[in-house]
Amino acid sequence: MLGMHLVEIDIVRVLRLFTQRDRPLQMRVTWIVAGSLCGAAAGCSQTATMGEPLTPQAADAADDMALAFDGEKSYASTGTAAFPFAGAPQTLSCWLAYDGGGGSQSVLALHRDFDSGVQLGVRDGQLAVWRSDTAESLLAAEEPLAIADWHHAAYVYEGEPSRIGRLYIDGDEVAQAPVEMTERTPSSGWLGTVDGTRELFRGRLDEVRVWTAARTPSEVVEDMTRIAPARDRALVAYFTFDEAGGPWALDRSGRGNHAVLGDGVADYMPRRVASALGGSRRAADQDP
Repeated sequence: MLGMHLVEIDIVRVLRLFTQRDRPLQMRVTWIVAGSLCGAAAGCSQTATMGEPLTPQAADAADDMALAFDGEKSYASTGTAAFPFAGAPQTLSCWLAYDGGGGSQSVLALHRDFDSGVQLGVRDGQLAVWRSDTAESLLAAEEPLAIADWHHAAYVYEGEPSRIGRLYIDGDEVAQAPVEMTERTPSSGWLGTVDGTRELFRGRLDEVRVWTAARTPSEVVEDMTRIAPARDRALVAYFTFDEAGGPWALDRSGRGNHAVLGDGVADYMPRRVASALGGSRRAADQDP
């Protein structure tokens, strides 16, 4: 049952990668066996009982860490259990440091093939949100991001009946508009790319969160310095990237949407680097 579970998850990715002939054969094979790589990697192991999916285990580093993407080939892919469909209320947020470069650079992408989906990222230096299926720009900041500076970014979509989307930088709303989205549930999640080959992000990334609720303006501000409580039912993915090593970034939300760095291939993994955010965050309240 365990083997069947892994094949069922990865077969769509395998088929897609066989159409991308610029990828080495090693990468295509890795999609099939990525779930088994963790045990062989330094600082990482995996556990499972019969009939249950593999659960990666990884020790945290002593310091607060982030991921650095090179804008050329590094990326990560995530699970999507309980992720909101594109037209549902949601919040996507992260801390990012953009290291320059033009075009579209996807920081966080949630889509179903390319029939539906939404991306938060940088377009020609400006923080923006766009659709995965049409590439239509939905929201964009007017001012460019300062190169190499850390910024908190958040996209909030209210869903019905208002269908208002809001874009925040460092807690300030920088764009607002009605947003028309589809009702397809995302089947793939990506960090630093739209699909592992295109719209590659050049910069650093930390504290990525996906919520199935529209965070209020005050909550967006609070999220900038607050570690998210794992028992919040609306939180469906939470990546701190604080693992000491290995090909996994653990999902701290409790949903099991763990990320695989570069499909387990070292050349495609984003680097683990010290984060500038460790001293600015405080623990979440433990009250229910």
